[in-house]
Amino acid sequence: TNRQERWGVEVNFTMFDVWVAFVATNFFCTAYSLLTAIFVKKLLGKRWLHTVDQLVVNLQTAATAGAGAIGSVAMWGNKTSGWYAVCRLYRRYCDVGAVALALSFAAFLSLGSACALSRYPRTPARH
Repeated sequence: TNRQERWGVEVNFTMFDVWVAFVATNFFCTAYSLLTAIFVKKLLGKRWLHTVDQLVVNLQTAATAGAGAIGSVAMWGNKTSGWYAVCRLYRRYCDVGAVALALSFAAFLSLGSACALSRYPRTPARH
């Protein structure tokens, strides 16, 4: 829902494909986290769990890095490419994006911790 209008010109997150992918990836990672939290007792000791956890951590990292790169260009611009810093004009839009990036980084840290815990479970793997 990140959008801001100023002087009849609207900016929103759907203007950049990387932000759309960022939102979709965060939804996917949230759904995965909720499902594994609900079924944690059934999943303990499953050998494939760590591999899927690694995949989710890598997806979260890639989405956060991509959105952060675009956010950096929006914040400071790029004179060589002729891209202007839109955050000077659309401050609220950029502030909401910065909060989303910070929360996504926190999710990356949480998922990374969960991935480490799935690698070394307390109960041995079932064969």
